[in-house]
Amino acid sequence: MQTYSFNAYGHENVLGTHKNTIEITKEDFLTKNGDCIIGINANFDFDKLRGFIDSCKSDFIEIELKAGNHVEKIKGKLNRDFSDRNSIVLRKSNFISARTLMTEADKSSIDIQRSIISQLKSPLATLKISLISAQ
Repeated sequence: MQTYSFNAYGHENVLGTHKNTIEITKEDFLTKNGDCIIGINANFDFDKLRGFIDSCKSDFIEIELKAGNHVEKIKGKLNRDFSDRNSIVLRKSNFISARTLMTEADKSSIDIQRSIISQLKSPLATLKISLISAQ
């Protein structure tokens, strides 16, 4: 089983109310228009993320989100053509762009536990994101 983990951080404008997507970004700001964004200042390394993608034997992955003592798991289909260096988007749909890491996700930001979203409204909150390849 392959894994790749990185962190992102909270922001007072985290809403987590989008019905179709989840986004994690390296940007250091967030407006209330970004209702799918649950973490900013992400520290993923593009080359390591590409290495994870390239090493996956299955087209399906799991993403684990941890904030404090709360854990959320999201399953979906890996987009092997992911190529964005700034943002990661998980989508319930099959829409693919350079920012799309996962399609057919079983959750969007509105589905994430409200206890996690509440924590992520603090700029001091850390969100640990772990990508796990399916076997």
